[in-house]
Amino acid sequence: MDLAVLDERDFFTALQENNRQTFLKMIEKYESYIAPIMRTQGFKRINQKERTVIFSFGEMTFSRSRWKKGDIIRIPVDEKLGLKPRARFSQELLYQLTTLSNFMPYRKVVSVMELLKNIYITKNSVQRALETAGGLLKERDEYRVLAVPEEKKRIKPEILYVEGDGVWVKQSHPKTETKSVELSHFVVHTGSKRGKGMF
Repeated sequence: MDLAVLDERDFFTALQENNRQTFLKMIEKYESYIAPIMRTQGFKRINQKERTVIFSFGEMTFSRSRWKKGDIIRIPVDEKLGLKPRARFSQELLYQLTTLSNFMPYRKVVSVMELLKNIYITKNSVQRALETAGGLLKERDEYRVLAVPEEKKRIKPEILYVEGDGVWVKQSHPKTETKSVELSHFVVHTGSKRGKGMF
């Protein structure tokens, strides 16, 4: 400690290094935790591969184990981190990039990420991130369409009311024979409850 004024940039760099060390320790602990579980499920460790991913807290390079059982290959660390195969960005960073790109041009997104988080990306990276996010949204929508809809609870009322109303509207269209058309609408309901102070 000394009496010098705190240099926030140096302090931020030190914090980022601490975050990196903490992240790598977390990966190491998870590898130790998951290894016996994978072995009991019949998987064998193939090798360890290195991967670089940009997270919302910075760019991280880490190595993780690959496991194989028959034709199935799993990478538990990637599953834990929610990373898609060959993805360069984390899901949270994708969210932040897409949110920022709604408010500013891609080049400005690059400047903001560099200034605030020391994350160095290009405008093309932002565009690719948006395309990836768009693909994920499309997958989610397709999943919603294919999902089994929930059964709605049916009401069996004693009395069912059907109200209808209509009006004849004159039309002046030369191709139609009729001079007017009926517009109508119907409402089906179970009635209303009369409460205190209501008419």
